[in-house]
Amino acid sequence: MSEQQTSTVVNFGVRRRGARGALSKNDDGTSAGVPVEITTETTQSDLLYNGLGLLSYSDIATDVLAVDGAGATLLHHSTRVHTSNSGWNAAGQITDLTRITNEDAMTTTEKISGQVYDGSGNLMASNDSVEQYVPGRLDHTYQNNTLQTAYNNWARSLINRPSASISG
Repeated sequence: MSEQQTSTVVNFGVRRRGARGALSKNDDGTSAGVPVEITTETTQSDLLYNGLGLLSYSDIATDVLAVDGAGATLLHHSTRVHTSNSGWNAAGQITDLTRITNEDAMTTTEKISGQVYDGSGNLMASNDSVEQYVPGRLDHTYQNNTLQTAYNNWARSLINRPSASISG
């Protein structure tokens, strides 16, 4: 038997233009006079793992609520993300995955395959396809293939030779 997992993060003093106020906590954990942003992530189904204990599927809903110092809503935004990891290399690094994000009427489908890593675990190459779809309004597909990447001693990318195409 599994149970739903929820994680909530509250940020006080969210930076918004002209936002000022004194910090005092209310009974609900928010602050009077200070902008607050509350991000809640909730699993919508069981997290699934493969035989090696690596995450193979997740379905997570994220809700972001930001209020100003007077309690008026500045932002209320919800997304739901389904991620299926379908391939790993011998080091346990993901080589293939599909991520579907539902955000209002828009559905974004990302398909990433053929990820190759160097001996330090840095991503060297991948094939990425992104489709954005809103019924009757938007149907675009973007292809981005990372062909060669080099890193410095701090694991920062020096060379990234992507090849990209857009359709729709």
